[in-house]
Amino acid sequence: MSEIQTTAAEAEKIRLLADIEMYSRAVDLAGEQLVISKNQIAGLRQFSRSWEELTRFIGHQKGKDRDEVLQGFYTALDTELRDLRSIVQKKLVPDDLSRKETRSRTDHFAGQLAHAFIQHLAAEIEWQQKRKP
Repeated sequence: MSEIQTTAAEAEKIRLLADIEMYSRAVDLAGEQLVISKNQIAGLRQFSRSWEELTRFIGHQKGKDRDEVLQGFYTALDTELRDLRSIVQKKLVPDDLSRKETRSRTDHFAGQLAHAFIQHLAAEIEWQQKRKP
């Protein structure tokens, strides 16, 4: 499969979505979730390199037996990523593609947007944790 090239127009849409909508969503989620350890934040950042890695990591974390608050965080994060994927399909992927092309482009753009979302989320959580007495 050939590598998908992001056009300048697509990159601009991704940048605007990341800096406006994804930033706002990350701040909202971070405001609800101040229980995340530095190791968990590092894991999110590390696995946000690709859509597949991130969704696999979050699925794994959701499946772990742990306290309700942390379980709630990963469930909320999973929901955010599902919403993010829908946004990508509506705003960045043309309707006239084959099913395989649609999935490939959606994964590609969702990965880029999810990476930005995770960076915003991690930075916001870290900032909020530093402000706590």
